[in-house]
Amino acid sequence: MNVLVYAGPGTSEISVTHSIGSLRNALHSEYTIKKVTPEELATPSWIKTCALLLIPGGRDLPYVASLHGPANQNIRRFVQEGGRYMGICAGAYYSSAKLKWEEGTPIQVVGNRPLGFYPGTSVGCVYSGFNYATEDGARCVRVELEDDDGGRKVFAGIYYNGGGHFDGADDPNMRAKGVRILARYIDGEGKGKVSAVSCDVGEGRAILWGPHFEFPLDAQPANTALRRQEKPPTSECVTVMENERVELIRHTLALLGVTLAAPLVRKTASDVKL
Repeated sequence: MNVLVYAGPGTSEISVTHSIGSLRNALHSEYTIKKVTPEELATPSWIKTCALLLIPGGRDLPYVASLHGPANQNIRRFVQEGGRYMGICAGAYYSSAKLKWEEGTPIQVVGNRPLGFYPGTSVGCVYSGFNYATEDGARCVRVELEDDDGGRKVFAGIYYNGGGHFDGADDPNMRAKGVRILARYIDGEGKGKVSAVSCDVGEGRAILWGPHFEFPLDAQPANTALRRQEKPPTSECVTVMENERVELIRHTLALLGVTLAAPLVRKTASDVKL
């Protein structure tokens, strides 16, 4: 079976690279991980051999232009018939029924989107300072993972740059629509806002993440974002946070029902202080 990572117009090359790297580290070797183009998605032949489709970060408007028509129809059919889907940052905006990004500014993007896996609005930026040309608005943030039994776990150092939150996800009616809150931002401007959701779509499932949880913390650009914090973490702390980020990736993939590789023995910590 194939795991497909969209690499068409608008995708961030580094997000594609880190998405593929995270998948290779986490998934069982039975899967073949491949890049996929809009032209390939526009033909239905990929559906029968695909276990998971991932649309990574980048720019939403080129996704709108490149996936218009048959590609979107095939993606939605794939998920409705039991497929698994992951959207990260721009991929999460694009997978919501509506997005409002930097509304009221010269770079705003506002509109409805055809996939609608999250049946609400993805709103961003959560944290201010975004700039297309620089890393000025990039930072590492903490998110708190939630489970249905009331369990909570904080993951620190997750790279953020321009991502959104899922407005209205706390509405009880969303649960009836198959939406489950997975995580929240817990600091600053984002405190309490929903950073990740799981959405049942027909027989399938889509998981959407606002921040870039696919970016390793010991590589760029996340490592630079960590180092420029007011209190930069020690190398040992970065190692612990990176191990826990891998745990978060594996947890997300497990919720999507794909087969994981055997976990590596890793150093962990119950509390990470930046």
